[in-house]
Amino acid sequence: MFFYTEASLAHETAVALRDLGGLQGAEQQFNRSVRTRRAQFVRTYSVTLGYMGAVQAQQGHLDTVCDT
Repeated sequence: MFFYTEASLAHETAVALRDLGGLQGAEQQFNRSVRTRRAQFVRTYSVTLGYMGAVQAQQGHLDTVCDT
């Protein structure tokens, strides 16, 4: 269970919010996951950035997507 951290919970929360249509909350939770993710989990970090970018795009925040 060492790998299930605050970042993992934030990621799973974001996925649930995204799937339920709560895009703003999903973006916040993906961002929280990225901020708290350990450096050793590079693939998961990258996947989370991709999901966050997709949520940002769905909200029409194209400049933010480019930054992400």
